[in-house]
Parts: sequence; structure tokens; C-alpha cells
Amino acid sequence: MAVSVVTLVFSDNETCSVRCSDTESVVQAAGRHGLKLLVDCREGACGTCKARCRTGDFLLDEFSREALAPSERDEGVVLTCRMLPQTDCVVELDYPLSQARRGKSTPARSVVVSRLTRIAGDVVELVLEASDGQPFDFLPGQYANLELPASGIWRSYSYATTPGMPEARFAIRLMAGGAMGAWLTDTAKIGDRLNHAGPYGRFFLRKPRGRVLMVAGSTGIAPMLSMLDALSAGAIEPLTVDVVFGITRSENSFYAERLAASLAPIARHRVVRAAVVADAGWSGMVGTAVDALATVEVTAETDAYLCGPPAMIAAARERLQARGLSDRSIFAEAFLPAASAKAA
Repeated sequence: MAVSVVTLVFSDNETCSVRCSDTESVVQAAGRHGLKLLVDCREGACGTCKARCRTGDFLLDEFSREALAPSERDEGVVLTCRMLPQTDCVVELDYPLSQARRGKSTPARSVVVSRLTRIAGDVVELVLEASDGQPFDFLPGQYANLELPASGIWRSYSYATTPGMPEARFAIRLMAGGAMGAWLTDTAKIGDRLNHAGPYGRFFLRKPRGRVLMVAGSTGIAPMLSMLDALSAGAIEPLTVDVVFGITRSENSFYAERLAASLAPIARHRVVRAAVVADAGWSGMVGTAVDALATVEVTAETDAYLCGPPAMIAAARERLQARGLSDRSIFAEAFLPAASAKAA
């Protein structure tokens, strides 16, 4: 069994070296050395553990193309939960060392349903409070795993609230045949208890370099709201914020007031709403969120955040790259089938 040294370089320029056999993943090796790298599914399905390998040879165990696109592989992006180093490697991560050092495995917390609201024809807002009274701490943009009561069925949803609050909101799309949708519409009630685990995900707000562009499809607006709350709080001050919010049908529009409230403290902002099918009273544009990108200014200093279905993510990424935006400035979270990763 060969053993290699993997040097982990974090965003704060701190480094750690871990010894890794050729049959274990970087995530596993880091864990043995007391570091918890960002990871969720551990099966190469969700993309949470993405990093960039700068030098060295490695193998990648089986993974989903939706978690790691061929274009990303060509640029050295890897899934650390599936990366098996064969020689010494240098791996760059886009979060600070402190994140890995404090990231201990957190047991599931019991949470209580405090509100249930149908905010659109196919979207329910679920509001949860922790049974222990502790706040929900996470990075703006991250997600949680929720277990349906006494079922063993877990689903993943992005936080739509400000970190550190005593309650957490989730915008959940009702999918035909979906376990969470069936529970929400048929049996869920105020006071129900379920388990919450997290936070998870590498989709979180970075310090802006200039413009911030957010492109959301349907409930992909949820993590954007959390990010906007952080921006509007004044801790991070971008020059300009553009939000592109796409839905399928205008009659299912939601979160208009919530979005306006989050954007209000930001002096320079713009919202473009798009619906594929629109009624006569629709004030937004007709088309997809990707179509709406043509109306938004993109510069070399733009940081783009994409959240929605995989097809939307891929198309938006391609459009932005064609307009000169580096892939390093594009951060994305795709809603994948529940069996593999993040649920819509």
C-alpha cells in the first residue's frame, strides 16, 4: 500500500499536510488528522466536497457527472470524497482552515414545526424551531438535511433565513410523488417534530470583488435570500447586486415581498423576474432565467451565484463563460434527484 502526502491549501493561505494511502479518499485522510473537510453525501453525488488539485496524480472513484462536470475536471476540480491520491498532491480549498478545524460531526437536532405556509401553488414554506432553543448557525447559502418524522427518509433544503436566528425557514417545492411533498400536504402540522442535520455545502457567500449576480430557478431563491440578508446587514458591501429569479408559471410567483425586503438596504440593486408561461398581468419578462441573463451586465469583477435545476445551472454557466466570466467566479448549487443528493 503506497502512502502519499497531500498538502491542503486553504483560502486564508494556511496549509496542512495529511498522509493518505492510495486506497483512501482525501476526506478520509483529513478526518484521521482531525480535519473535517466540507462533505455531505460521500458518494460523489452532491458536489459539496469540491476542491482543486494543483499538482500530483490521483484516481477518482465513481461519481455523478452532475456533481462534477467534464469542464471542471479539465480545470483540475476534484471531489475530495472520491479522490484517491497516487502520488504527493497539492489541493486547494476555497474556505479557511478554521472551517475545517471547527467542523466536527454534529448529531442530528430535534426541531419543531412552528409554521406551514403555501406561498405558491407548488411551494410550501416550512419554518422550524430547535427543541434545544439554540440558534441555527450556518454560512449564508448552505443547506440542511431534514428527516421526515420517524421515517428514516432524509431530504436536503437550503436555508432561506439569516444565520444565527432561533428559527430556520425552507422553501420546499412540492414534487409529484415526493416523500417530503406528501408529508407537507397530507399529514404535517404545527408541533410536529423532525430531525435536522447540518449545515452542509460549499455554496456560500464569498467577499464580493465588485458586482454580485444571483441566478435562481424556483426554490433556488432560498439560499440567495440568506446571502442577501448578509449583504444588506453591512458586513459585506458589494458595489451592485443583480438578482435573476426564474419560475415556470407566473401564477406560481412567490417571495416578491421577501426579496424586496432583503434588497432594500442595498443601494444599487436590480431584480429581473422571468416566467416561462405568463398570464396577462405578469410584470416580468417571458422566458427562462437563462434568457434573462441577456439583460444583466457582467464584468470581469462579477461574482455569480447559481442555484436551481442542473440544466439551468449548466446553461447559465455556459452563457456567463461565453461573456468572459471565469469559472472561478461562478459558484453553483444544483438541485439533484432526492435519491442522489439535494432535493428540489
